[in-house]
Amino acid sequence: MTDIMTVDPSIDACGWAVFSGYDGPGFNKLERPTDSGVIRSSAKVLWANKALRIADKFEGVLREHHGVDHVAIELPKYLDTRKGRVAARSEAFTKLVFVVGCLAKVVVDCEYNLIFVPVGKWNGQLEKKLMTERVTKLMKQKYREHETDAVGIGLHLKGWFPNKPKGR
Repeated sequence: MTDIMTVDPSIDACGWAVFSGYDGPGFNKLERPTDSGVIRSSAKVLWANKALRIADKFEGVLREHHGVDHVAIELPKYLDTRKGRVAARSEAFTKLVFVVGCLAKVVVDCEYNLIFVPVGKWNGQLEKKLMTERVTKLMKQKYREHETDAVGIGLHLKGWFPNKPKGR
């Protein structure tokens, strides 16, 4: 078994969590992350520079966690909804995809196994508030914005989210 780092990307902040005992997708023991946090970007630089700075900081965090073999990054998906079209027009989706690309390059350059987790797959299309409540209840702990999503991605990969395994 190895450790896995899960990542919730954003142009302003990037949540991450490290889970031990990862042996592939599916049922694994329910445990809190061994470490987690949020990488913030500077508000006073252009968006592309924000993404690059987040990627630089992310590389430092990744290298600090020696047991990590896999890195799972949330993969954004364009939704043809009112909210999705607004995000596309504002370039928010483009910026998010750029951040994901920067983070993925760090993972590959550092020779970790890269896993993309589609956003709708790990959260089961739950609204943000409900997803946050479920993660908090399962972990018996509150996390910061973006950090909660990273924990949720890890719980999904360990087979505990969006639904607990039967009999648990």
